[in-house]
Amino acid sequence: MSDLAGPNATDARVDQELAALDERGQAALVIDASGERVLWATGAGAALFGARDARALARERLDGRAFPV
Repeated sequence: MSDLAGPNATDARVDQELAALDERGQAALVIDASGERVLWATGAGAALFGARDARALARERLDGRAFPV
């Protein structure tokens, strides 16, 4: 059974969509519930925060007040 039909189907679809956003050069961010950490970002999403790349942005702590939960 492939991941697209198994218990990880949602994860696989999300991974595919996130990769497609990055390939299209669209800005996207996945931020944790505290609003303090970027879990995933496209290159364009990282650029919104002035980061040189997504990995650099993921290493930074964000001001959680910017993303109130």
